[in-house]
Parts: sequence; structure tokens; C-alpha cells
Amino acid sequence: MKTGYVLSCILTCLVLISAFHLGEKRFHLLEEQREHQRQIEEKSRVPESAIPRRGSVEILNGCGTSGVAGAVAELLRREGFRTTEGNARSWNYSQTIVVQRKAGTDTAEELANLLGTPPPIFIRPGQGDARHDATLIVGHDYERIIYDF
Repeated sequence: MKTGYVLSCILTCLVLISAFHLGEKRFHLLEEQREHQRQIEEKSRVPESAIPRRGSVEILNGCGTSGVAGAVAELLRREGFRTTEGNARSWNYSQTIVVQRKAGTDTAEELANLLGTPPPIFIRPGQGDARHDATLIVGHDYERIIYDF
């Protein structure tokens, strides 16, 4: 009876030791996989300097439809523009307009061409907010801009 019990204990210990070693091997394999994945991600990462920058654009909702400024901002970010969002003073803009905030940049012209809006309106230096190269006021024609983009 004792021999059976001792053999059972020995067998249990062997199983536990084997399980421990298998677990340890799996742990090391997981660590190797994580390291390999990290190396792949690092190699495929595009440096920030390689992303084209097309200027800074303030996007204002001028039509009152919720989420319009955010939707247009996302489209423009994909094109390399830096964007901020907000609401215009009024929601009575029937047409989307581009306002050039800074002289010496092509951002407003580029934006108007990209979105198919009329040429930009130029704000003289000292007028308005010059933290951005351009301001885009999204009007009630936003569907044309979003869906034709």
C-alpha cells in the first residue's frame, strides 16, 4: 500500500515539474513573440518628420449639424493638416468658406482647392485669430464636402 502511495506522490511531482517547465517554455515563447512584434512595429513606424504637414486649420461648425466639424477635421488630418474644432458664431452659413489667417502660407488656397470651395477670404494681419494658417467654416453644403472628398 505504501509503495502505491509513494509512486503516486512521485508521479504527481513529475507531472507538476513537467507542467512547470512547459509553463516556463510557454512564458519564454510569449516573451520572444512580444519582442518580435515590438521590433516589427518599430521598423514599420513612420517617423513624425516623414508625415507631410500642410498647415494648421481651425474648423468651425457653421451649420449647426452635430459632428460636422469633427468629421471634416478627421478627413483633413488624413491629408496632413493639423486641425482644431469648434463652433462658428452663427449657424447660418449656407456655403462652406475658407478664411486665410496668415500671409505667406498656401494653406487656405490648398484647402479651398481640395474641398472645391470658392477662393479663400483674406483677413488682414492683426484682425481675427492668427494662431492658425486658415479657418474653415463648414456651411449647410457640408454633405457635398464630406461625400465628395
